[in-house]
Amino acid sequence: MYEGQSFGQQYSVFCEERSRNRRRLRRAALAAVLVVGVAVLVLILSDRVLPIEVWAASI
Repeated sequence: MYEGQSFGQQYSVFCEERSRNRRRLRRAALAAVLVVGVAVLVLILSDRVLPIEVWAASI
């Protein structure tokens, strides 16, 4: 007799793996967007606040 998984079981496992992969991809995309966003904010803010002004204000 056939001892492997039925088609329905194989399909449900396939769908679960696919949804896990999609969630992982979404998390990776969100992390990439956040990293780029933070980098852009740092560049914008560092351009607006010059280090010499920060140093002068701290004295």
